[in-house]
Amino acid sequence: MTKRSSTSRLTKVVLPGFAAAMVLGSVTALTMKEPSVTDAELASSSVTGTVVDETGKPVKGATLKTSIDTVTTDEKGGFEAAVHDAELITASAPGHKSRVQAVAPSQNTSIELTSQASKTFTMRFGGDVMMGRRYYEKSKDGTKPPQLTNLSTAADHEKILDQAAPLLSDADLSVINLETPLVDNPYYDATKPRPKRFHQEKDLAFASAPETAQALKAAGVDAVSLGNNHLYDALDPGLKSTIKALDAAGIAHFGAGENPAGAWKPAVVTANGQKVAMVGCTTVDGHNWQTTYVARPTQGGAAYCTEPELKAAVAAAKKLAPNVVVMIHGAIEYLRLQTPEVRALFKAASDAGARTIIGSHPHVIGGITQTGRSFVAETTGNLAFDQQLWSTFPSYVTRVDVRGGEPVYSSVDPLSIQDFRPVPSVGALAQAASRIAAGSVNGPARLGGSGAYVPQSTRQPSATAEVELKQGEIQTLVPGWWFSGTSTPMGGVRAGTDLLFGTGTFEDQDIDPATVGGDLWTLGKYARMSSRARCQAGDGDKSAQGVELLRSPVSTKDVFATPSHRQMVEPGQELTLTADIRDASPGSQIELRWYYRAEGKSYHVTSAKVPLTDGSAGTCRRVVINAKVPAEAHAVQPFVRLSPPNDEEDSRRFSVDNMRLIQWAPSGQGGRQYDVVRGTVQAKGRFVLDTHDEKAKESGPLIDNPAAD
Repeated sequence: MTKRSSTSRLTKVVLPGFAAAMVLGSVTALTMKEPSVTDAELASSSVTGTVVDETGKPVKGATLKTSIDTVTTDEKGGFEAAVHDAELITASAPGHKSRVQAVAPSQNTSIELTSQASKTFTMRFGGDVMMGRRYYEKSKDGTKPPQLTNLSTAADHEKILDQAAPLLSDADLSVINLETPLVDNPYYDATKPRPKRFHQEKDLAFASAPETAQALKAAGVDAVSLGNNHLYDALDPGLKSTIKALDAAGIAHFGAGENPAGAWKPAVVTANGQKVAMVGCTTVDGHNWQTTYVARPTQGGAAYCTEPELKAAVAAAKKLAPNVVVMIHGAIEYLRLQTPEVRALFKAASDAGARTIIGSHPHVIGGITQTGRSFVAETTGNLAFDQQLWSTFPSYVTRVDVRGGEPVYSSVDPLSIQDFRPVPSVGALAQAASRIAAGSVNGPARLGGSGAYVPQSTRQPSATAEVELKQGEIQTLVPGWWFSGTSTPMGGVRAGTDLLFGTGTFEDQDIDPATVGGDLWTLGKYARMSSRARCQAGDGDKSAQGVELLRSPVSTKDVFATPSHRQMVEPGQELTLTADIRDASPGSQIELRWYYRAEGKSYHVTSAKVPLTDGSAGTCRRVVINAKVPAEAHAVQPFVRLSPPNDEEDSRRFSVDNMRLIQWAPSGQGGRQYDVVRGTVQAKGRFVLDTHDEKAKESGPLIDNPAAD
């Protein structure tokens, strides 16, 4: 039975047209934060959960270690461990492979430990890595210095990966896609003529320092694929210096060479006593340039993917090792679904005997699935990269446990890319990455465990439920639950995706102790995280804070909060913005700014004045804005804004929580990728629970945040 709130109120705002564009105040770094919880609350925080093996059987006597506690699981595999805040927990048990996983206070979690440890080896796969270009530049707003310079040491490079290093080290073999050459003096000013040592024809060419190799090794990386379209950015000298740096760091490499034979040569390593051969290639060959990106008889470069050559390479690798990994770099940038061409290569690799197949190039994460007997990660996104597109920020590290040459359990651990650094994530931000992994492609992937997983065998749903939604009611799904697409009447319930990836809850959703919440948001001066701004009814019972904007009589400019980058959309898509308002003085406003593309100024603003709200009574008011993407718009960005008071006012306050920008799926469509539902009419929707989580089963599929549009 889903609970309903009796305290929340709704204000409906429907905007048929555009308002005039407005000038906003300058952006500065976040400088203030109210404590969201007391020291006493921190000291008593705990995480609960269950430890199971790859078949779902509870593991009794497993040891769980946090930064401040060590506990043992009970007969049912259950545990409760003290934590200071979100952090990484280490789980181990006799006869099982150990695991490192992100957990958060007051959240129930499931940890999988694969059995038969002596016969099983574990692999971790990270996404694309480079440490050049914008790493050597100040932040866009000028408030943060470059992370690297030409004098940076290996230790400076290690800092980029320090938060994710425990996950990368949590394996017998850890592999990434190194999408950069490693050269001395890697940075150049892109506004000036490109140095001759770089590829002169392609649109983008960059490099990273040789110290990158040492940083990768220190983070736990054992091998890298070089089969990509940027490995040859510094031409043959860059290829040679890259291989030299990797060899010096003790990192195996594959996927590129001084000629095609060298590029297709597999790297063979030993993981927990078992041999593994790795092959890499790219479909992005640069054929339109005189100097291609792929190896030819007269030049070096990456291996060029074709089905015949890939099958031959896998067959040759099988003669060297019983376990074969293939990494394929291809498809279309920033699209989560792989192309038919690349999927055909996945199948060819599987048919030839590769049992672990990893995709890359789109720079965004995609789905995990099974192709034949092989595990496939369609696209692993970025691990450390300097891109600024919003869709590239959610990421994950993939883990594959292999026994007898077959994957027995495969999963992902969510990350978020913050200031070009990977940080393990928790909460709604982690759920966003998990839903992308489990729901982007059809197959056996499930929600649960560290985020999403492919089980050894088909598992039945933990529970199903039919829940009634009123016409226009908008609800957020509880982690582990998903909408099946079935409703009575048909089409009565519509699914959607929060384009803000849950960051509009403003909670602290990563393990980095230096962050304070508002992950991936930019706050203007005198905007801050505040416990006063939280709206409990909007995001369950655990909301700790929202965002608060303040203006005083001496203020002369607007203050605002906004996601750090805009969200990409397509004309005609239906969007809904929801926000829970605690306080709203005169001058409070919510905006949707529309853009022709990912860069450039907005050309229109859809705006609404927020009704005056006094939060002293402890309740919040929901504002809902419906909009259809205009014909020429390809990007949108929400803003929360407060203007200065007039002469008759002492001050102004605008407190907001639980902001979501929802993109609605076609009617009748369901799946694990969707995290929001809406009743198009009064209807019952059918929901499915993947996780064997009694708390999730008891709570029902929907978070207690009713709203109607």
